[in-house]
Amino acid sequence: MKIGVIMGGISSEREVSLRTGEEIIHHLDRSRYEVVPIIIDQRADLITQVQQTNIDLAFLALHGQFGEDGTVQGALETLGIPYTGSGVLASSLCMNKQLSKMLLKAAGVSTPVGLCWQGMDEYDPQAVEQLGYPVIVKPNTGGSSIGIQLVHNETELLAAVQEACTLDQTILIEPYIQGMEITCSIVDGEVLPIIGIRSAHSAWFDYTAKYEVGGAEEKVIEFPPAIQQRVREAAIATYRQLQCKVYARIDMILCEDIPYVLEVNSLPGMTSGSLLPKSAAAAGMSFSQLLDRIIDSSLRERRQEWGCCSMFSDKGAGRFLSSNVQNIKPSGIRAFFDLNAAAGDTIGLGVGEPDFVTPERVRETCIQALRDGKTKYTSNAGLMELREEITSYLNRSFALSYDPNHEIFVTVGSSEAVDLALRTVLDQGDEVLIPAPSYVAYEPITHLHGGRLSK
Repeated sequence: MKIGVIMGGISSEREVSLRTGEEIIHHLDRSRYEVVPIIIDQRADLITQVQQTNIDLAFLALHGQFGEDGTVQGALETLGIPYTGSGVLASSLCMNKQLSKMLLKAAGVSTPVGLCWQGMDEYDPQAVEQLGYPVIVKPNTGGSSIGIQLVHNETELLAAVQEACTLDQTILIEPYIQGMEITCSIVDGEVLPIIGIRSAHSAWFDYTAKYEVGGAEEKVIEFPPAIQQRVREAAIATYRQLQCKVYARIDMILCEDIPYVLEVNSLPGMTSGSLLPKSAAAAGMSFSQLLDRIIDSSLRERRQEWGCCSMFSDKGAGRFLSSNVQNIKPSGIRAFFDLNAAAGDTIGLGVGEPDFVTPERVRETCIQALRDGKTKYTSNAGLMELREEITSYLNRSFALSYDPNHEIFVTVGSSEAVDLALRTVLDQGDEVLIPAPSYVAYEPITHLHGGRLSK
């Protein structure tokens, strides 16, 4: 099996990602895998290098933006390349601390909740005063404790908020919960031994404590049975609520025997000093065995998510199209495309998506696009035209045929649907209008097929 280890990236965690990638490459079993390093320096590198190397699996060693946030996962689904770890949705949820906290709170999982500001315009020291010092100031996205500061008073607050705003337009201010820092690694649904953390030179587990030699004492810890069970249940509940798959690491603070979930790492660090390999070692797994398990679980998960394309006929004759519809492999997001009812002369792909944009907003965007002349489709075009074009494309390219008036072509993923639609109807240089924010796969698919993006 040819495995591409994708590392580097464009986020503030690039250096950590490179170290993770190097460690993974070092420990992958050469008797089982052909290993190809893929170093990302800019967004365009991903599609180019993955296509050139012809890999069977992408082992994701990326951290932060364009790595853990679902964008890379979406692009790989479009290319039909299986990848390690959680899917698009879980990756996006875990990256967004504010959104993940809302979901955890709804599920009854304890987590620090404070203020959420959209930039310096919402700076309000009085609100922080009411929250009570000390507080933790952090960017809403990102990891490795970059940009996170412990703030003791108003004098320190402004500089901390300004620094966090340089890393993210959304920042969180949370009450500082004092207690024991712990982390729970989960692999394939199994909670590995819990590790307790004590920073050597700082009040909390900051970047220096995480990555400098001797920066922290990290060891497996065994709690009394009731507390041990409480911590494990919080970890599993978090993993499931955020739709994590394959593996993840849940960081917590244990305060007065209550575990508070701080954040979830959907692609946890895998350096020589990282917590997941230490936890795996305590469970009797070598680094190479851990990688084998991640690979096997990821392939199994992608097969379950992607399944196969199928055709259902109203005449009762069901038949299956396997993934030999080459380069139109199914993804794990469940939707085909839909026609925008309010603007019948546009073709709407997955109207109602993305999850955080209301259908009304999408309709308004499409209608405005029509008024601005941003679409080539006329009043006699639309869903039927698209169905006919796709029918013709499948027949020409893959010798596949079906009757669009009596049979429905079903995909299991919106990224596949968008890919198929744009392959069929997009001409070089066409403008593709998408709402912002958008489903993460739209951008790479559009560029892949020669379109120009308009948000």
